Amino acid sequence: MRTTTIAWGLLAAMLLVGGCGSDPEAGNDPGQESTSVDNDTNNGDGDDLDPPIDVDSTGSADLPGLPVGGQVPDADNPFDEIGSERCGQIAWVGPDIPDGVGVEIIELDTPDEVTVTGGGCPGEWPSCVGGVSFTADIRTCELGLRLESTRADDESPAIGGTARAVCDSQDLCDQFASSAGDPPTISVDIPVEDDSSGDDGSQ
Repeated sequence: MRTTTIAWGLLAAMLLVGGCGSDPEAGNDPGQESTSVDNDTNNGDGDDLDPPIDVDSTGSADLPGLPVGGQVPDADNPFDEIGSERCGQIAWVGPDIPDGVGVEIIELDTPDEVTVTGGGCPGEWPSCVGGVSFTADIRTCELGLRLESTRADDESPAIGGTARAVCDSQDLCDQFASSAGDPPTISVDIPVEDDSSGDDGSQ
């Protein structure tokens, strides 16, 4: 698994993800890598990206779970080659989010075959990384992934993660956090490696 920590300054306006750097940590499980994500205002090609939601806040609380669901990439636009980048919609499926509360994803645990690209998704929803992604009125965000390698089997691995609430008051955050304990159910459709070029056993 690959762990991506979303860098954030207390909801500084319109933060966006621009690049990734690996920072393996001692003590991680074999095959797991910790990756920090920096923020920027475009996708590297000079194009402005849809930002996460800008919310004023005076309180915050880590959520015991991340009750979201979805699939990346979208079924009608799958990965087609190593290095391709695709997006998918992630939906908040937890308790109703009260007015004055925003939810920010702060860490994503992805399979080793993909990395988080951050913003840059052309959809109508805010980015899932770099700031608040869910509010009382917004219950969907866009998550971008880059395909780094294929899999030997056709299973669809899952993405895990953690989140925090930012709120108008600390009391509001504490009340909301106590109700959002379910884990995420995000699947990733990763292509199976092509073994057609292997030896077929003929002489």
